[in-house]
Amino acid sequence: MARPLKLPSRASAIPFAIVALAAVLRLWGIQHDAQNPFYDAAVRSMGLSWHNFFFGALDPSAKLAIDKPPVDLWLQVLSTKLLGFNRTALALPEALGGIAAVALLYAAVTRACGRTAGALAALALAVLPIAVLTSRSDTMDSVMSALLVAALWASVVAVQSRRARYVLLSAALVGVAFDVKLGQALVPLPALALMWWAASRPGRRIALAGATATVFAVVAMAWAFTASLTPVSGRPFPMGSHTGSIYRAMFVFNGIERLTGATHELTPYGFSSPPGLGRLLGSGQPHYAVLIGMELVAALALLIAAGVLWLLACPRMGDRDPARRGVDAEQTARAEQATRGESMVGDGRTVRRLIATLVVWLATAYLLFSFMGHLQPRYLEATSPAVAAILGIATAYLLARAAGTPRLRVALLAIVTLALLAGPAEASIDLVEERTSDANPTGSGSQFSAYLRAHRHGARYETAAANPLSVVGLIAQDAQPVLVLRSIDGVLVSVSELRRLVGEGAVRFVILPHPCSSGRHCTPTTAWSVRNSARVRPELYRYLAPSRPR
Repeated sequence: MARPLKLPSRASAIPFAIVALAAVLRLWGIQHDAQNPFYDAAVRSMGLSWHNFFFGALDPSAKLAIDKPPVDLWLQVLSTKLLGFNRTALALPEALGGIAAVALLYAAVTRACGRTAGALAALALAVLPIAVLTSRSDTMDSVMSALLVAALWASVVAVQSRRARYVLLSAALVGVAFDVKLGQALVPLPALALMWWAASRPGRRIALAGATATVFAVVAMAWAFTASLTPVSGRPFPMGSHTGSIYRAMFVFNGIERLTGATHELTPYGFSSPPGLGRLLGSGQPHYAVLIGMELVAALALLIAAGVLWLLACPRMGDRDPARRGVDAEQTARAEQATRGESMVGDGRTVRRLIATLVVWLATAYLLFSFMGHLQPRYLEATSPAVAAILGIATAYLLARAAGTPRLRVALLAIVTLALLAGPAEASIDLVEERTSDANPTGSGSQFSAYLRAHRHGARYETAAANPLSVVGLIAQDAQPVLVLRSIDGVLVSVSELRRLVGEGAVRFVILPHPCSSGRHCTPTTAWSVRNSARVRPELYRYLAPSRPR
């Protein structure tokens, strides 16, 4: 019988070392990484007033709002208030979220499967390239990941303790994660629902399921419901909605249209290989394989190997009665423990339920991301905790079944861990050194700042803009009001209103997509601006023009 694989006597220092490694990969040189001007502009605008703060205003005048609930951006606003508006402050909440996800995954896996599995899972997440990439970007994915892993931990506790409050806590955490990144946060929901059901006491499952669904819905929709109580005229117009409906921006623009690829982006960005089962494994776009595909294959291979070994080690159906085998209950429990590979904090059922949850989580993510219309690399952060946890649990089980002395098996553990994680660690180090970012390459407009400040002459608006993405960098830098003429899917300013503002001297310049040809980007206000503007100077042509009303 193979003896359980245990970490060295100073095992308590290992999780701290893993978290420290995660912190180095996520914080080293973060002040030099590329910014995401879209969210940076929103953070700058939200910091100007409580009204802007609550509604997630993209511009200082609160004419337009971002396309998501601003929950994550609230953390960035707080960070910039404490540390100043700079690259480090903008990215710090995401980096801390990535570090917290590593610590929480260790706690969740360790509680069910022991310290070896927990340490390996945390180490895998610490060096996964996609986790490092998103943690170093001022987008929402790392904070979402930390919340989802916290929900996994609460689910494990719920299964072990059979306490309903941990089920409700887990549902609430998923609800907050939804407020952070919308549909992406729902990827593990079917898997976690299985654990919530298993944690319910027989006879109370229906009631607890109803309470759990209610908690999730209330938390997930709390901001949207509260914000929607204010009429459209009293709040920023949500980007991604042509009606001003927050729900349409959340569920259509950021939901159905993301899945089908029928988005109405003003500026296309990113890459996306053709949908298919091989997409995440490098088919058509090898960058996905570098970020998570190779670890995905390793996790599946190890899980299959561990499953086969577990089935071979299971007693035959006729031998499961201890009385028939002449083995007492204590010996049976000890044999089951050895079969699992190492001592567990919980019972075997907790381990099996956790593994089943992770498999469903991974399968849901794989199918969704393989066939969704337009896949951004950062979306894969919803998969990384499941991949890392499976790597850790399967590796720990297989190593625990290996024969040899404890020292030999610890040496084998080091060798296997190096073989599995050397590639991801190298890729993550390259990401750090090359300052790779997943920020959207939107036009910033900050190059116009000096000219506009010198020639504004007291105008209320620093400039008008036909495309809001063309001035996000300008907003982030100057924090001055701009007049956004249109959203992604709707006109914000009419021709008559623009004519009046120009006549009053409230706006003197407009950033335009010259020439304005036919198509949805050439709205009446854009066409009027083109007819009534003259280019400032040749090098700024296509971008900057003073308005001349007729």
